[in-house]
Amino acid sequence: YKTFLLRNAGNDYASTLFRDAFIHESVAHLKIDIQAYRPAVLFLNGEYWGIHNLRQRQDKHYYNQKYNVDADNLDVLSEEVEEGDTTHYNAMLNYVVTNGVTDTTHYEYLKTQMDVESFSDYQITEIFYNNLDWGTNNIQYWRLKAPFSPTAPPGKDGRWRWSLYDTDACMSDSTWAGDKLSEASYISNWWEPGYLLGKLLQNSSFQNDFINRFADLLNTTFLPSRLTPLLQAKKEGIRQEIIRHIDRWKTPSDTSTWTSQINNCITFIEQRPAFQRQHIRNKF
Repeated sequence: YKTFLLRNAGNDYASTLFRDAFIHESVAHLKIDIQAYRPAVLFLNGEYWGIHNLRQRQDKHYYNQKYNVDADNLDVLSEEVEEGDTTHYNAMLNYVVTNGVTDTTHYEYLKTQMDVESFSDYQITEIFYNNLDWGTNNIQYWRLKAPFSPTAPPGKDGRWRWSLYDTDACMSDSTWAGDKLSEASYISNWWEPGYLLGKLLQNSSFQNDFINRFADLLNTTFLPSRLTPLLQAKKEGIRQEIIRHIDRWKTPSDTSTWTSQINNCITFIEQRPAFQRQHIRNKF
């Protein structure tokens, strides 16, 4: 690894300390890029600095290592340009603005520019976990600067793919009923976050695939019986260290608060599927 992060759990630092890591691991098998995680204890010059999250850094070296692509020949975009430039992405978006995607010909062309399966998995993940801090920010997408090649392996075909990044504001207290689907697919101006998903959902083929993919994931990946043990495993991973961490930072305020925050996540996991299914019915 050329780079890595020692992260203090971001906006989750006073809550579970592993929310983002849990969400990433829960969807690691989907067609999106995630940041691997290990819990760590940090010392600076011998001074105890508590629990930190050892994470992969999603930079050009990450994509080079995972896909064996040229690290110096990438477009990596977030709220700003990380690598390369916006030329290809803007051209793709302009094509959608000009032509729409309801027509099969236009949709088929768009599929040569972006990996729509990666896009679907990414959108579904953010929607299911109801990320309150996402849309115009906490986004990342990338491509190898190469002409589209239908026979190339994933990551080498020149199409845009999506990376999960900073999901600390997911599974917030009592937000399991929130209709993120409507928000994430709301079509207004082309530069606003719901535009691309909203436009794609106007294509009947994409819409059917999106609904079926969401249903499949609700019946597998997002089952409470699968997610709850993953969450409990993350808790166990730092349980023996949390007392010393709290003693050092006073956040969370005590172990009871820490446990309560984890239990709130479990409640979200249990309650979310029924609301999510209703949101899909309401939308379609």
